[in-house]
Amino acid sequence: MEIAGGFSSPSWILYAQKDKILSMLEQKARIYHVFLGKRRTTVSLDPAIAFFLELKLGEKPGTPEATKTVRQWLQERLDKENDPGRLLVSQWLKRETLLALVDPKLVKRYWEWVDEGMRDTG
Repeated sequence: MEIAGGFSSPSWILYAQKDKILSMLEQKARIYHVFLGKRRTTVSLDPAIAFFLELKLGEKPGTPEATKTVRQWLQERLDKENDPGRLLVSQWLKRETLLALVDPKLVKRYWEWVDEGMRDTG
């Protein structure tokens, strides 16, 4: 469907929502608390990364339910690894979040590059 000005429906809707989208992306870092054993740590995600993760997890970005879902996802990632001695938990979870968002082919290329670097230095 063509709308005045040459915009098709989907792009017009995005354009109409651009201020809302931009304001969400310009927010302060999103803060989540997770536990490694009895130790609590804080994870701060860039608002754009949090926004995309909320969408990927099927939530409406910026809602309390989306915040809860992201925190649960972060906690599940941490629990899955079950490494009570892990250091730099926040940084590790940020990387895990980014790897969950990017195309799996790119993630594969990333790990191949890491492996090559390990062989070159070993």
